[in-house]
Parts: sequence; C-alpha cells; structure tokens
Amino acid sequence: MPKKGFKQSKETREHMSLSKKEWYAKGNVPWNKGKPWSDEVKRKISLSRGGTGKPIRERIMNKDKNIKYVMTKQHSANVSKALVDHKHSEATKKKIGDSNRGKPRPHKKKIKIVEFWER
Repeated sequence: MPKKGFKQSKETREHMSLSKKEWYAKGNVPWNKGKPWSDEVKRKISLSRGGTGKPIRERIMNKDKNIKYVMTKQHSANVSKALVDHKHSEATKKKIGDSNRGKPRPHKKKIKIVEFWER
C-alpha cells in the first residue's frame, strides 16, 4: 500500500503498475466487480458526495451542477456556535489581505439551505 500524501518516485509507480498488471494477468478479479448496489446504497453514496439525490438530467436542467456541499441546519448551527467571539489577530489579517491582493473575487452561486432541501 503506497504512503498517502507523498509523491511516489517514478520507479515506485512503475513497480506498482507492473505488479497490478501481473495480478490481473493471473486472472484475479476484484472482490466487488459485478456486485450490484441497491438503489438505497446508491442514493446514500450520492448524498455523501454532495449530490442532490436527483437524476443528472434534472440537476443540469436546474443548473445545480456547481453545488458541491450544503450544510444541514444542525451543522450550520454547530459551526456558528464554535465561531462565536472568534477574532483574527492583526498579523493574520495582514497575511490574509496580502495573499488575496490582486486576485479576482469569486462569484459563486449561493443557495439557501431551505431552498436546497425543498427541491
């Protein structure tokens, strides 16, 4: 198993590729190949990955394809509670300002949580 978070050397990547090719050449098959997922499992995976639970065609028609993640009301309340009275130091404010200087401001589509869950 490769180390996570580290860039592998070219030799290591070649070795891993060769070993995988040999594994498949021997006739081995992944344990979950062809195993069907129930509709409930597919829905849970979709929602956990930031999906709306709606078919792709409907999401494209509604132009919701840019929504990555929307917090639940409980999660939003927990984050708000944790950040009460949280202040950045002047040094941190200066660093943030310096790093953002000259960058274009993002214009992301925002959607209210209520609107998201009512769909």
